[in-house]
Amino acid sequence: MKISSGFVEQEACIPHLAKQVVLEKLQPRSRRSGNDWFVPHLQVLELEHNSFLGGELSIFNGEFPCLGLGAKMERWKRLMLVYMKEIDVQPDVFTFSALINGYCSQGELHNAEDIFQLAVNSEVKPDIISYNSLMNGYCLQGKMYEADCILQLAVNSEVQPDIISYNTLMNGYCLQGKMYEADCILQLAVNSGIQPDIISYNTLMNGYCKMGQVDEVSRLFTIIPAKRLKRNVVSYNIMLKALFSEGRCEDGVNLFEEMEARQVSPDIRTYNIVLDGLCGAHRIAEAFPLLHIMEDKGIIPNIVTYNILIEGLCNDNKVGEAKDLINELPSKGLHPDVITYNILIGALCEEGHIEEAKDLFHELPSKVFQPHVNTYTILISALCEEGQIEEAKDLMTQMVNNGCLPDSVTYNVFARGLLKRNKMHDVIPLLEEMDSRGFTLDKTAYSMLIEHVKREGRDSVLFDKVKKLLPKDIYSS
Repeated sequence: MKISSGFVEQEACIPHLAKQVVLEKLQPRSRRSGNDWFVPHLQVLELEHNSFLGGELSIFNGEFPCLGLGAKMERWKRLMLVYMKEIDVQPDVFTFSALINGYCSQGELHNAEDIFQLAVNSEVKPDIISYNSLMNGYCLQGKMYEADCILQLAVNSEVQPDIISYNTLMNGYCLQGKMYEADCILQLAVNSGIQPDIISYNTLMNGYCKMGQVDEVSRLFTIIPAKRLKRNVVSYNIMLKALFSEGRCEDGVNLFEEMEARQVSPDIRTYNIVLDGLCGAHRIAEAFPLLHIMEDKGIIPNIVTYNILIEGLCNDNKVGEAKDLINELPSKGLHPDVITYNILIGALCEEGHIEEAKDLFHELPSKVFQPHVNTYTILISALCEEGQIEEAKDLMTQMVNNGCLPDSVTYNVFARGLLKRNKMHDVIPLLEEMDSRGFTLDKTAYSMLIEHVKREGRDSVLFDKVKKLLPKDIYSS
């Protein structure tokens, strides 16, 4: 990637033709062809004039911030077109921007593109809000090539990108773990005369935090004041998350105290991060006083808060206290969710109470919960550990029948259980199913399989069946 004055050029990644296709797709058409194309797309319903509250565009624009639900989107598509055809009031840039944003928020990029093109065909010049919404839609779907092209299109259309434009692209790259590209976007903003804001730095910090690069998070957190910016609660939350995830509990607690000393008010997420850090460090005794402090400050704990505490108790072998806390949830206006039950089922399995765990698992539908893939995986793992392979196998079948497909962890847990019990006649079909779904064995299961193959020898039926799944150097020479 190289930095230019107007946009990010990814000459090595984005063929010129591909860019041209995206750009041409959003270029103006003839006005007539644009309207003819859009009318059937909207599937306009017959509406009476007197249902429109008159012809003031501001009346309709005033309701556009409510967009988001599909029914409202369809309603406003119809109203906009009726304006165009019957009342002869042209939608303005706010109208188009709201529709584009509404469609992008629903992931309907094809409709957002249609509205964008309609704006151009209607001689309403899209503003930077429209471009940013479209960029964000592409970014959220991981389509960074297209998002980059929209930035170029804005520049080509003499629409000046703002800091939101660059923050949007940075976030898109961060979501994909492409931190080099995200850093380049920040530098591009600076080179274009746009001053990065606190959201810019928070975005990069969050990206590095998710990649586990705590040093980079700390570097960005440290330089924020030098950029004449003030760290906000989001900045502290990301830094706290990074410290606790690296096991630096004491540093996290100190930063939390510094945060309050600097009069940055913690929010519910802050407290959840600190509570999770304390519980992860087996400092559960400090977690409950902090819970009371947050309540005294008017911050109401949510189910995430209590799940953190319940898991902390379970990890400290206090399953009885965890059960008591779960039973108290309704009195606090909360109800256990599937994560709560996953934690408890896992804890019961760890303590060897498999039957109780199974009973709780089978109760989930009556509690209006469908077991999640993690729920199945926890119980399958426990059954395999106990040598109850046939029951684990039945549960694998049951989860598929219930529309919950195993993931890589589920397959590997079951594969390890089969290999440990020398159930090779079951392992081969499982490996073939994994291969067909694009899953591979993890290191532990892989090593176990190799040991079986070595014991059986090169002339065995097992060797022939798994040969294609093993690296060549395992069976060559």
